[in-house]
Amino acid sequence: MNLEIPKPIRYLVATLFLTAALFYPFYQMISIVPSLLKGREFVNVLLSREVCWLAWITFRSAFIALAITFGISFSLVALLSRTHVPLIRAMFETTWIVPGLLVALVVLGGQKHLGIIDRYGLHAIIIAWVIMGVPYLTLGWLRAIDDVDDREIDLYRTLGATKFKLFTGLLLRKSFPMVQSLMVHQFYWYLVSFSLVGVLGGGPPNETLEVAIYSAVHYDKVRTVEALCYAIWQIFLLAIVRGFLAWISVRAHLHKEDLFTEEWNSLGQHQRPTRKLKVLVIVSAVTAFLMIVFNPDVFDPVIQGVVLATASSGLSIGLSMFLMFFGIDGVARSLAWISPMIFSLAWWRAYALEIAPSPNREWMMAALVVAVQALLFLPWALRFLGPIYRRARGREIDAMRTLGAGRFKAWRRIEWPRVAPDTRFLFSVIWSFALSEVSTVILFSKGGFEPLGVWVQNQLLRFRIHEAWIGTFLIILLSILMIQSRRRKV
Repeated sequence: MNLEIPKPIRYLVATLFLTAALFYPFYQMISIVPSLLKGREFVNVLLSREVCWLAWITFRSAFIALAITFGISFSLVALLSRTHVPLIRAMFETTWIVPGLLVALVVLGGQKHLGIIDRYGLHAIIIAWVIMGVPYLTLGWLRAIDDVDDREIDLYRTLGATKFKLFTGLLLRKSFPMVQSLMVHQFYWYLVSFSLVGVLGGGPPNETLEVAIYSAVHYDKVRTVEALCYAIWQIFLLAIVRGFLAWISVRAHLHKEDLFTEEWNSLGQHQRPTRKLKVLVIVSAVTAFLMIVFNPDVFDPVIQGVVLATASSGLSIGLSMFLMFFGIDGVARSLAWISPMIFSLAWWRAYALEIAPSPNREWMMAALVVAVQALLFLPWALRFLGPIYRRARGREIDAMRTLGAGRFKAWRRIEWPRVAPDTRFLFSVIWSFALSEVSTVILFSKGGFEPLGVWVQNQLLRFRIHEAWIGTFLIILLSILMIQSRRRKV
């Protein structure tokens, strides 16, 4: 999609984007560090027993969850490898639209059914992480096995290899480099998990660094030093994870885009309208409407959530297309491995404090939430759309340019019709994620702005389980409605 924009313009746009999105917010966040270093308070807090212990708890809990996830996924893959079980794979694919808050409700309900009294704590968090992680890792692993060359499989069978030997000697060896990358990304998601920890942890000491950052700055007494110390430890852990992934990629000759492109492309294979699909869309729409009518308290959160999700996903898609148009989409890669809470904290420090006294503070805070969410989704949007847009570029664009058509007109007439279905589908997926997003909203809002995801979490924290179930089912129904309606447009 890079339409030969002159390099000076490209560099200028890239500089402005990085300055507004990354450099200025983080400069404002770290600008207070030199003054803190004059005394011993900052160092004492950074290396204090409480902070170091919280960093260790975060790392240990994520590692335990990853080990359990790997064990369960390995067992499932061993049973399902080279066999096609559409029902199981379809069930795993539904995790893309299942909000974490639903998993929290399932964990709490399951423990209550089993008679477990202490239902909150690190054990509940780890169980929820495993439930969220197993489908993703298993599905990615199975797809990596599906990519193994059939000729090699036939050769192994011709030589008399048993199913066990085929799996351990070929399929496992060929798929494991990609599985390592999947595991590293899963570990990263465990480290930055927010809503599950906030709901199931029950408060200190059963929390992680991500939640501790929010707790240090959200309440009336802002503890900036503690928030920065938690952020530094979080960045340190994420840097280790990112470095390990880079080592794996170099060692296994993996491209940076291999991980999510195939995963999302297979999910986004557009289906033609079928009777079952139409019925699913209609049933989801009618059910969501009836739930809102009979539960009027959820009406305002639904409207706020839909508006926020639409604005965030639209801005994210627009920014990704803008950056690809100028050929500078690589500048957004730097946002991929930043903790959502740390990124939100930087924007809160840089922009939110400036507009706090404004009479239009509520609307301006909502605009900041939209911007932060769009930027956090941006790297994944580019990772999905980049290969698709590059494959769509053909000689027809060069021919139109030769005939005198402008850059944008040639792109709009030739390339856009080819990529529009995938772009619309990506919009619906980001929309479903944004509808249940919590961490980037509550940092900027103190009660005036309560979209659907935040409303569900607040109901859980108030032990109003019935209302939380209603909100969670609405998130699922609205997500199904959006994604399936986008899939129909082939």
